[in-house]
Amino acid sequence: MGTAFSPSFDRYQHQQLLKHWHRYDVPAVADYGVAVLGLGQIGAKVASLISANGFRVNGWDAQLKSVSGVDVYSGEAALKQVFQDVSIVVNCLPLTRQTHHFFNEARLSMLPVDAVLVNISRGDVVDEQALLKQLDTEQMKGAVLDAHSVEPLPSTSVLWEHPKVWITPHISGATKAESAAHVVVENIKRIRKGEVAFPLHVPPCQQGMSQVIHNQVAKV
Repeated sequence: MGTAFSPSFDRYQHQQLLKHWHRYDVPAVADYGVAVLGLGQIGAKVASLISANGFRVNGWDAQLKSVSGVDVYSGEAALKQVFQDVSIVVNCLPLTRQTHHFFNEARLSMLPVDAVLVNISRGDVVDEQALLKQLDTEQMKGAVLDAHSVEPLPSTSVLWEHPKVWITPHISGATKAESAAHVVVENIKRIRKGEVAFPLHVPPCQQGMSQVIHNQVAKV
C-alpha cells in the first residue's frame, strides 16, 4: 500500500519504463492532507496515528466526535470540506444500510483528481463500478482496495489488472484466533459483572438491542 501513498510514485513508475531520470519535489508532510471517514475505534486510531506523524488530517463521522490532532466534521454538507486538498482518503466506515455504496459516483466526484482512495473497511461501502468510472476518466489517481464486494475477489474482476488499483486480500486488522478467544472470554466476564464489553462498537440504532444481549448473556 505504501506505493500509493508516495506523491510521485506513479510518475516514477512511468519514467522507469521510459528509462528516464527526473526528480519531482516532495511535499512537506504537513502539506500532505489525509481524510479518514468513520471514526469508530479503528478509524479514530488510524486518524490519530496519521496525525501523530505530522500529516494534516480531516476526520468525518455520522456523529460529531473529538479525535486528538484531527479536524473532525459531520453531516453530508461537510464532505466537500473534508475532501478539500487531501491526497489520501481512508474509508473506515462500517457497512450498514446507510453506508452501502456510500462512496458512489456523486461522492467520489468530490475527491481531488490526485486523490487515492484506501478501503480498509467493507467492500460494499464503495460502489466499485462508480470507482472504476472515476479512475478510467482520470478523475482520481488510484485506489488501494483491501476489501471488496465479493471475496475472494473473482479472477474475472477487472480490478486485478487495472493500472490504478492496488489489491490486498483483506488483511488489514487481521484477527488471530488466540487473541480473539482471549477477548471473547474477557468480554463474557465483563458482561456477567454488568460491565460493558470491550472493544465494542454499538451504532446508535442498536444501543437498545445491545443491552438486551448483555442481559441474556449475564443469565447464562
